[in-house]
Amino acid sequence: LAAARAAGAKAVLVHAVTVADVASGGGMSVSIGGVSIGGSGGVGVGVSVPVGTPRTQSGYALESRITDAASGRVWFTAKATARPSADVNTQMAELTKAVFAAADKAQAF
Repeated sequence: LAAARAAGAKAVLVHAVTVADVASGGGMSVSIGGVSIGGSGGVGVGVSVPVGTPRTQSGYALESRITDAASGRVWFTAKATARPSADVNTQMAELTKAVFAAADKAQAF
């Protein structure tokens, strides 16, 4: 905060980005099923295996706070979380919009 005060800033805005959730393409799965029609029955077993390399996708969280530079008192805090996706740029844009919308609603600016 000292650098902010020296620069004449009234407040300091801090954003912290963290991984909130991870989704991964599944591994092998096995299913068993049965059916009975008119007294005749049957059982089946199915196995599925993904083709290619499993893909991991992360969902990020953005935690933000606005602190008064003079007193060090926190004026505002917010946290937004996105679902796992391969499109990190869209996640960051959505998280930023959500945090600033919350700050606007709280009349932080």
